Amino acid sequence: MKKLAYAAAILFIVISVVAQMFALIDDRYTIGSIWFIGVFAGILAFIGAGKIDSNYEMAKAILLFAAIFGVIGIGLYAIPPILIIVFLLFKVRPKDR
Repeated sequence: MKKLAYAAAILFIVISVVAQMFALIDDRYTIGSIWFIGVFAGILAFIGAGKIDSNYEMAKAILLFAAIFGVIGIGLYAIPPILIIVFLLFKVRPKDR
């Protein structure tokens, strides 16, 4: 499941930047058009995915915020928030060491 969180983080950043480059979203600062918040959500998702093994509860909270910011930032291109919500619904704890 950690790989799913990393994949969502990469998709946040890639979809936000590509959508801005091809003018699919613009800087009108409305819901779904704020590309840099999508990039911020990708960075948050990377941080959350990195914390899954050390602090699972904090990682879940960070990933939830990343999903919320991702919907605000990239709107209709909502594949990464769906991946994070799937991750949060399964509630798979990391292996104990």
